[in-house]
Amino acid sequence: MNNDFQYTSAIGIGIGGASQGGNYADSVLIYNNHFVGVPYAHIAPVNAEHALVIENRGDRPGREGFSGGVSGIDIETNFITNHAAFIGLYNNQFDYSQPAFDHIGNAINVQNAQGGSTSLVHDITVANNLAPGGDPSVGTSRGLSNGIVVAGPIGNLFVANNYVTKAGQSCIQVYGGGGVFQDNQCISTGSGGPGGNYAIELISVQGVQVLRNLIYDAPNTQVSTGPFIYEENSSGNTYAGNTVCVIYQRVPQCP
Repeated sequence: MNNDFQYTSAIGIGIGGASQGGNYADSVLIYNNHFVGVPYAHIAPVNAEHALVIENRGDRPGREGFSGGVSGIDIETNFITNHAAFIGLYNNQFDYSQPAFDHIGNAINVQNAQGGSTSLVHDITVANNLAPGGDPSVGTSRGLSNGIVVAGPIGNLFVANNYVTKAGQSCIQVYGGGGVFQDNQCISTGSGGPGGNYAIELISVQGVQVLRNLIYDAPNTQVSTGPFIYEENSSGNTYAGNTVCVIYQRVPQCP
């Protein structure tokens, strides 16, 4: 709680370590920390249960001389024995408007990297987080790649009321997983055009609920965008109350 992490040489805070012996972090609170110039993940719950990540803030992500992939929060299970369960990400802000370089990373990653071979990844909530990517009326510099990326099956995933601006790829990308995505705001996100990205993308998913999401371009937006919901190789998904239609081919208009 209440720590400052400035220009570290690796991640800011890691939760959990090696799990081969059956160990994992349990009952964790990460609250009101500030990160500046962190070159990798700011907060990385890689092997944990019952963790709350609340009201943290990150500014000026990345550093010259380091690689990209700078995420604000990175839930990423790297081994079949890793835990990621009963985790809440609330009221965090990761500002990508002044990055070390363009397309530097995603604000929040929720990943079951074992692709369904583990049932230890479940009950994750991502709510009320901010990922400002800069002023859409400025046509240069897009530090934010994606707002929220979900990869792999995650039981009882709930993503709600998050706010993403000027993401160069997507506001929300979902690959091979499920969950409920509702009441999120995606402003001037996506890259548009054939082969580009759209605000919300669902790839190889089933039974996802996409509800009441507000997707639009801000006035005087000067970057290419894709203000649509896109579905590919998926079935049984529910769409209701969103401000845009769903497209099923990579073309910049609805059917």
